[in-house]
Amino acid sequence: MSKAKNDWILCIDADELLSEALVEELQYELSKKDLPFAAFEIPLNLVFMNKIFRHGKETNSFKISLFNRNKGNWDGAVVHETVVIKGSIKQLKNKIFHYSYNSYSQLLKKIDLYSSLSAQKLATKKRQKNKAIIILGLPFNFFKYYVVDGNFLNGYQGFAWSVLNSLYHFIKYLKLGELKTKSLS
Repeated sequence: MSKAKNDWILCIDADELLSEALVEELQYELSKKDLPFAAFEIPLNLVFMNKIFRHGKETNSFKISLFNRNKGNWDGAVVHETVVIKGSIKQLKNKIFHYSYNSYSQLLKKIDLYSSLSAQKLATKKRQKNKAIIILGLPFNFFKYYVVDGNFLNGYQGFAWSVLNSLYHFIKYLKLGELKTKSLS
């Protein structure tokens, strides 16, 4: 951000693509004089294994992707960092397509990395989970992702997404237990 020439920063990941309608909406919003907003929240639309998800919390979730650097900054989180804004935020209607994973191997590698980082974060906060809760969490999380969040409406990819995200939470707590055991040795 310190190297930017302009005050407005558009932050997108390498696997995100702005829709044409969003580009037009952004141009319109930024053409206004004296913008009253410090940031814009933009809806994300998950694209998983080449399927555009129409349902689930991963679709139409909002993320601050455009902000005035004089009114916002990163929160410094290790995983899923966000922008903290001082001022008002406007939600836009057009989407960023998030092409999350192009292979199951890629997703499994990210689950391994993120579950390790999340377990380390939980360990520093001295968080623990009862083993029964961890075991029950696996089917509970699957039910939440698949049924409650509506990923069953996304077909086979919605099923796979739900299974793998449930597995992430399970692995995270297994790794947390592993860290606790190592610290006691």
